[in-house]
Amino acid sequence: MSTEDHEQTRRHFEVVAEGLRSELRQVADGVAMNTETLERFRAETTGEFATVRREMTDGFAAVRSETAREFATVRREMTDGFAAVRSETARELAAVRAEVADGSAALRAEMADGFASIGGETPSSRPDRPQRARTRTRRRPN
Repeated sequence: MSTEDHEQTRRHFEVVAEGLRSELRQVADGVAMNTETLERFRAETTGEFATVRREMTDGFAAVRSETAREFATVRREMTDGFAAVRSETARELAAVRAEVADGSAALRAEMADGFASIGGETPSSRPDRPQRARTRTRRRPN
């Protein structure tokens, strides 16, 4: 090969090499732009995730607070309801006790009148004998 051919081949390779350098610069610039784009995307995504985490944390805190208030309300209602039932039961029991006492007193008076009308003795008319409480015993069936 001649010197001229060498020179022509060398110039051709220099032109090709310059073209390759230009293309490599374009690729490097594209990679740099992609890297910047990815970094912006990463920053935006990180910010969005932080925002979502804050919103979730705030939302959960609000739900916990609301749930605690509702449970407190239900507990108060239950306590008030139980107190009302206890009070009502106490009043009803007092009324039943009063009815039993009145009924017992009326029965005693009626029995005393009955004994007096037939000339019988009542425990209260016998001062010489102390009064004892009478208890009834049940017989068990055999």
